[in-house]
Amino acid sequence: MSVKLFVSYAEKDRQFSEDFNTHLAVLRRAGQLDNWTNNHIMPGANWDDEIKQQLQESDIVVLLVSADFIASDYINDVIVHNSIEQHKKGEIIIIPVIVRPCDFQSLPISKFQALPRNAKPISRWEDQDEAWAEVIDQVRKVVGAIQEGGIQLRSKQPDPRDLPEDLPGGGAVRGIRERGVAQVREDLIQGRTRNALRKLLEIAERTDSDLHNSVILLSSRLHSLERNERDGIISNQDAVIRRNRINSSVLSLIEELEN
Repeated sequence: MSVKLFVSYAEKDRQFSEDFNTHLAVLRRAGQLDNWTNNHIMPGANWDDEIKQQLQESDIVVLLVSADFIASDYINDVIVHNSIEQHKKGEIIIIPVIVRPCDFQSLPISKFQALPRNAKPISRWEDQDEAWAEVIDQVRKVVGAIQEGGIQLRSKQPDPRDLPEDLPGGGAVRGIRERGVAQVREDLIQGRTRNALRKLLEIAERTDSDLHNSVILLSSRLHSLERNERDGIISNQDAVIRRNRINSSVLSLIEELEN
């Protein structure tokens, strides 16, 4: 499965976008990634419609952040706003990449882990190829987690749980959620932690992003745990202890959802 990645940048940062695209070549060649920027818009196309459609269809949104990025009304009012709304629904992963010094901490996207490490702007690195290599390494991990199921993105198709109760297919939302929570508890009892996380993500219907982020984080932790256990990096005893901790965290999220 090829993961679709959307890249947003200010026109003044076009060179950074091109450098990023160059470093993504290895993932594209391996068939793991299909990245899109506004450079792909064909002559005569409605660029606003095309951008919104591509954004809607993406799995990962990479934002190349700079002062010009922050100053762009279109980027912030359309791309950033829509990205955050899709993230709240569990449809995409947002990855900010700081390309030039700016007031990143004042932005709504500052709550997302930024790259490169310590959010050091790529323009400040003595070797920018080294900075991009670090960014690509982290993007590769996210792509792999999506492909292997460690990060599960919600379908972008309409779900009956998202409909008002007075519309066809939109009734009994509370009942659906209650049954879903019961299923999550049953999966935990039976030791099916991955199933429990998948169902919890499905029933975290349009809730605050903090809850969704917590489920994504636990899914990633479980994915890493299973991989380390399979590779013999950790003992079976340690794996049991860590899985129990994840299960306890899932129970806490259930209680938060119920309240």
